[in-house]
Amino acid sequence: MNALVFADLHVVDYTTWQSFLNIDQTRFDTVWILGDIDIMFLISIKEHFSDKPIVGVHGNHDYLGDLEYCNIPNLHGKHVRVGNLQLVGVEGCVRYKRGKAPIHTQEETNLVLGELPFADVVLSHNSPKGIHDRGDLAHEGYEGLLTYMETKKPAYVLHGHQHKNIKSRYQQTEVIGMYGGVILNTETGETEIVLDLENY
Repeated sequence: MNALVFADLHVVDYTTWQSFLNIDQTRFDTVWILGDIDIMFLISIKEHFSDKPIVGVHGNHDYLGDLEYCNIPNLHGKHVRVGNLQLVGVEGCVRYKRGKAPIHTQEETNLVLGELPFADVVLSHNSPKGIHDRGDLAHEGYEGLLTYMETKKPAYVLHGHQHKNIKSRYQQTEVIGMYGGVILNTETGETEIVLDLENY
C-alpha cells in the first residue's frame, strides 16, 4: 500500500498548494494526516482526495475538532483498519502552555498509548522521546511511544512536529519523521518526498 502523508503545512503558499493538488492520485491508496495542518488545507485535502480513505491526528497548532469538522476520522486514542493495515494514533505534543489545545503531559500520553492495541502503523504528531526530538519542552518526544514500540512492535511510527524528513530504527520499528508531503510504501518502507518543505 502507498500512503500520502501530510505533516506541518505551516509555510505552504496558495500557489504551491494548488499546484500540488494536481498530483497523480494513482500513486497512492490512502491519505494520512500527522497534524499542524490549517483547516483550509484539511478541507481541500478532503475535497481533492475524497475517493481515498483519509485518517489523521491533530497537531499542537490545530484547533480541537478540525478533523471532525472536515469529516476526517480523528485517530487519537483509536484503532482503525485501512486496507490490510491496522493503525492507531496519538495527537499533539508535550504540554508546554496553558489552555485548550491538542497537547498533553507525558503521563496523559502514556495512558492513551498504553490502552491502544497492536497496530502496524502509529500516526503521531510528536516523535518518540530521544528519537528525532529537540531539547526544548515543546519538541520533547513522547515517552509512551518508546513503550508502545517495545511492547507492541509496530512496523512504523510516523510523526511530524520536528520539521524534518528523517528515518531511524528502534528495535523492530521504523521511525519516520515527515515534513510536508511524503508517499510511503508500507511494504518496502521506501519514501518519496512529493511536497518538499525542508528546502522551501
